[in-house]
Amino acid sequence: MKAEKATEELLERQVTVVLRTAAQEKIEDVASALFQGGLSSFEVTFESPLAAQSIKKLKALGQDWLVGAGTVLDLENAKTAIEAGADFIFCPHLDLELLHFAKERDTLLIPGILTPSELVLALQNGASLVKIFPASLLGPGYLKALRGPFPGLKCIPTGGLSSDNVLDFMKAGAAGVGMGGSLVDLDMIRENNWEALTLEAKKVKKLVASSF
Repeated sequence: MKAEKATEELLERQVTVVLRTAAQEKIEDVASALFQGGLSSFEVTFESPLAAQSIKKLKALGQDWLVGAGTVLDLENAKTAIEAGADFIFCPHLDLELLHFAKERDTLLIPGILTPSELVLALQNGASLVKIFPASLLGPGYLKALRGPFPGLKCIPTGGLSSDNVLDFMKAGAAGVGMGGSLVDLDMIRENNWEALTLEAKKVKKLVASSF
């Protein structure tokens, strides 16, 4: 998927669910349960050896899902993610080499930033979206303050978001959010409790929708 189209889709879907190793072990069931709850953007993280295979599995299902890669730390991971069919790439850090590589491939790459200096550097090097990571460290008030000098900021806060604070981040001006462990509960996965996962997804979807 071309970068411009992926950007539109990511912002339209608002919530991107971070799927780490435990979720990837049951990736099709987890994604289906989340989809039943109204969530359809998935970030498959590359600290897991299952990541490339998991992306391929989700893409092969042919659903109206946006499937990307996360925790991409280097060029090797980025190349593997693109070859697997990733629609976008999230990084926990700012890496100019990765940004330039993704631009050459017309692939959306969202770098992680925390400071105004990192934000400016990311924008100067072609980032259309950034993520504040770890977002819970400084909270929604930090995002609101950051939008003062950067009113056009399109940011997806990630790290420590939950149903308790997601609405606060959206009201602070988040363009979307990334949510992992608080949403994709390990006990639900172990117990194959897909109904509970669907209900949690519906809860988050409703909260985010209420911010508009």
